[in-house]
Amino acid sequence: MVASDLASQSANLRGGCFAKIDDHQWSERIRDRVRLSILDWCLRDKRCSRVEALPASRRLIRGDASANSGERMTKQIESSIVSYSAESGKIEGYLAKPGTGTPRPAIIAIHEIFGLDEHIKDVTNRIAAQGYVTLAPDLYSGSEALRSTLTKTNVAAVKEFMQMLPPGKMRDTAIVQQELAKQSEEKRASLQKVMSLLFGGLPKSQMTQDLVKAVDYLNSQAYVKKGAIGSVGFCFGGGMSINLACHARTAACVIFYGENPSPIELLKNLNGPLLGLYGGDDVRINSNLDQLVRAIVEYKKDLEMRIYPGAPHAFFNDTSKATYRPDAARDSWDKMLRFFARTL
Repeated sequence: MVASDLASQSANLRGGCFAKIDDHQWSERIRDRVRLSILDWCLRDKRCSRVEALPASRRLIRGDASANSGERMTKQIESSIVSYSAESGKIEGYLAKPGTGTPRPAIIAIHEIFGLDEHIKDVTNRIAAQGYVTLAPDLYSGSEALRSTLTKTNVAAVKEFMQMLPPGKMRDTAIVQQELAKQSEEKRASLQKVMSLLFGGLPKSQMTQDLVKAVDYLNSQAYVKKGAIGSVGFCFGGGMSINLACHARTAACVIFYGENPSPIELLKNLNGPLLGLYGGDDVRINSNLDQLVRAIVEYKKDLEMRIYPGAPHAFFNDTSKATYRPDAARDSWDKMLRFFARTL
């Protein structure tokens, strides 16, 4: 089918919002393309606020018209909570995968410093809808010491406190202490205990090995294309993503504003191409990017990098009003998908 035919069929079907698509003798790929074309039209047309009438067996999971929810999901996905054995113990994770029996490439999605939350689960679903088996491990679930301190309640309290700070000041010790002094003694003690663990006490080497086991877990699944496993991480998870790529046989690695591996010489062992996505105003992270580039050149590795002027740390997180930047989020999402299409 040529593009003009596809556009014509899409225009004819708009009024019925998908209702007639399955009646046509097209390949599943063409039907998905037509659905996406219609959905794009609907989301751009102010008169169309909802997309319905799809058979439940082929339901599209609709994103809204905002930049970060941007990719309209074109495949049915299945999600579940899984677990696997690792260095820290039993690691739980959120797994989302396309509803097909064909083995697919896989991606490990690594959460921010605030743990496996609904935002990361949403990102996991969106990646899975692009045709990838996607696993988001909860790196705080394996160790009893982490589980007992980094409870959802405790982490949520720290997140709420940190979001009250001025943008870019989360690691400013003077500002943090000034705001902590305003809290009750009991709350201050609780916040300090959790923050000291989150921002300096996490066993990253052990967590890296937990992620290596996640690669092994995915490679053992019949629905995963063996050896075609990549990783993407955000904030803390960005640093863990590149650490994983330096310790496991992964095929691709994406960093969203994450720290360099330490020591930087670990990049000598980097497996597969690397895509780095950074906010231009993320001073703390960007201050070490020169070291990353020098090491990549020295060790002759494959690197793509994009820095978004005016974007702060966590510009991709659409649950953070202070840091979310729709244009940067949209472009970085597109670059990530193109990168994985090339490498996996």
